[in-house]
Amino acid sequence: MPLRLLVGVAGFFSIFAGQSRREHCDLSLWWSAHHCASQFDRIAQPDGLGVSEQVGHRSLLPEHDRSTETVKRLGRRLKSSRGHDQVPGG
Repeated sequence: MPLRLLVGVAGFFSIFAGQSRREHCDLSLWWSAHHCASQFDRIAQPDGLGVSEQVGHRSLLPEHDRSTETVKRLGRRLKSSRGHDQVPGG
């Protein structure tokens, strides 16, 4: 994974965690793309995973794109993650 993608995803989760604290909820789980790949076994290929807790759990599976992937590839990646509402270990 390129460094700027890692920095972009880390930046997203850092901002999200800060905003979550201000809104009295908690980012209780944050996985890297590498860890997601090991847990999802190609079912989904997110650039990270986060679980936010306020009232129940809300899962985030961000796709951080800097115009480096084709629309066709992004579409395939999004379709691969539909219908997977259970987070392993979550």
